Order: sequence, then C-alpha cells, then structure tokens
Amino acid sequence: MVEPVATDRLFLGLFPDQSALARIEQAARRLPRDLCPSAASRASRYHVTVHHLGDYPGLASGLVDAALAATARIQAAAFDIVLDRVASFRGRRKHPLVLRCPDESPGVLGLWNASH
Repeated sequence: MVEPVATDRLFLGLFPDQSALARIEQAARRLPRDLCPSAASRASRYHVTVHHLGDYPGLASGLVDAALAATARIQAAAFDIVLDRVASFRGRRKHPLVLRCPDESPGVLGLWNASH
C-alpha cells in the first residue's frame, strides 16, 4: 500500500501589520542572497508560526473546524516580539527565510500559555 503524500500544512500563525512587514522586508533585503535568494520577494507569506499542527494528505474539514474552534477561545494581550535570529529549513528546495526569536521570549510564552 502506498502512503499518501502530505500536501497540506496546517499551523496557527500571526501575520505582521504593515509597519512590521516593512521592517521585515528591509531586513530581508540586507541578507546575503545565497542565504535566502527569494526572501524579499515573498513578503505576502511572512508570518509568525505559533504552533505547527501537522502536514496532511488533504485537510479534512473536521480538522480545520477543530483548529478554528480552538483558536476562537484564545485571548491574549498585544505583545512585542524581537526576531533576532535568521535560519532556513534544511532539505527544502526554496530555502525559506526563517526569522526566529528566543524560545523564552515573554510575548511568545504569553501567547503559548494563552493557547493551552
């Protein structure tokens, strides 16, 4: 039996406001092109992944509905986040730009705690 191929990624994410997006784009343009050649041209995809829910061979509506119901209950105050590390995913053809913050960042911990 052939295993189904995971074609869809489900995650909880936050998208930057226009001011933050502009600052991220400026920072991406200053990075060496060999680190992430498409960084500045992918601004529409910039986000902060809060929690990766998994990769699936198609998204069942029940799974999406459960994720939406869970996120509807999350309440958190606004917070600042400092993205001070640059990385990428190994083994990926397009080498996406990944800006990271320390795992112990107060804003991230507060959001994580609010979602659990």
